[in-house]
Amino acid sequence: MAMISFAPDSPECASFLAWWQGLHADKGARARLRRANSLDEAMRDRRVVGLALTLGVNTDERIGLMAVLAAQVPPEDSRPGDHRPRRSPAEAFADPKPGTSREGNSALSDLRFRRLLSMETREELFPQLRRALTLVENNVDVVELARAVWWWNDRTRRDWADAYYRRANLS
Repeated sequence: MAMISFAPDSPECASFLAWWQGLHADKGARARLRRANSLDEAMRDRRVVGLALTLGVNTDERIGLMAVLAAQVPPEDSRPGDHRPRRSPAEAFADPKPGTSREGNSALSDLRFRRLLSMETREELFPQLRRALTLVENNVDVVELARAVWWWNDRTRRDWADAYYRRANLS
């Protein structure tokens, strides 16, 4: 099995981005993944199996979750007038809800963020992260999201906590 890092200049990062852009050109596949009710359903989709083949890995829950969540994140050129930079998911969750001031108005409350971080499995993470993304209008860096899903572990959760609380306290 291939070693995956998702470093910005890595071949798997380039392959994932090419897959994501192709997914957005295939509206039917994107819609299927956005409507997937489970990771098992997503893992049976030909586009998800194609992503696994592209990355040289088995089709598993990591790939399924990456695909479902990536289907939610629109391409950067699809939001006319929205010039906000893409942020890491944790930073996006800490930023104020669109149309509100900072005062304790993180898009994802501290309680919901801590609940998200407590998820151990990708099956548990699936509905929590999907809902959280909608709160930030799916405006996140898709590679950062894929990296976090692939490596969902204690280190990822610590990194997200650090990014969230730094961003929430600085804004």
